[in-house]
Formats: sequence, C-alpha cells, structure tokens
Amino acid sequence: MNRQLLVAMVLTGTVLGAVPSFAEQKAAAPTAVQPAAAKDEIDLGLTPEQREKVKALKDSFQAELQAIANASRVKRNELKMALDQDKLDRKAIDKLVAEIGDLDARRLTAQVDQVFKMREVLTPEQFRKIQEYKEKRKKDVAPKSSDKKTKIKPKK
Repeated sequence: MNRQLLVAMVLTGTVLGAVPSFAEQKAAAPTAVQPAAAKDEIDLGLTPEQREKVKALKDSFQAELQAIANASRVKRNELKMALDQDKLDRKAIDKLVAEIGDLDARRLTAQVDQVFKMREVLTPEQFRKIQEYKEKRKKDVAPKSSDKKTKIKPKK
C-alpha cells in the first residue's frame, strides 16, 4: 500500500509540475530571449482544446490545493499553540491531529484525482514525454553531495 501511495505521489508531481507550464509556454508568444529553463522545453503538441482543458484543470486544482494548504496551516498553528500550553488537553490535541491528517489525505486525493483527469486529456505519448522530462529535470536539479546541508551537531 505504501508503495502505491509513493507511486501516486511521484506521478502526481510528474503531471502537476510539467503539464500546466507546457500549456502556458505553448500558448505564450515566443520572445527574443528565452530563459534557461525554456531550453529544456519539450513540444507536447497540445491541441487548442487540450490547452484549454489543461489550463482549466490547473486553475481548479491550484485553487483546491491553496484552500487545503491554508486550512492545514491554520490547524498546524492551532496544534503548535495547544502543545505550547502549560496544561495539555489530549482530546483537543488528538482532534487537531486528526483534522490535519484529514487535510493531508484530501491533498493527496486531489493530487491523484488530478493525475486521472490529466491522463484523460493527454495522449499516452504526451504523458510519457512529461514523465521523461520530469525525470531528466529531477536529475539535473538533484543536490550534489557537496551541496548537501551540513548537520547541526548537538551541544555537549
């Protein structure tokens, strides 16, 4: 089950991170100077109908994720404040933890739903191109061993 969730999260990141930007880049007029990221742009060959659907899905999805993120932020702050109290209320804290868990589940469900919706809009070839692009991009931006953050050593 955990492996399935991990695969769903990876696919979600693949679709959500790449498709909307491709649709927007394709719709935008080319400029004389392209940013470095545009060099990696791939042509998905989106039809005008696909571009429109992808944009609508992206806008709807971003609004949903923003609402979930805002609610989660509020609940996490409430949890922090509850844990900072001199006298802890276990029931109230457990309720906040459950609410945060529900929000996390809603976020993941929304991401998985978005993958299904995008796969309905894109052809298998377009989806494959996005996956390949995301893998390449992930490798390109992966931190090098020398770039890793140094661990903070505890005081003795």
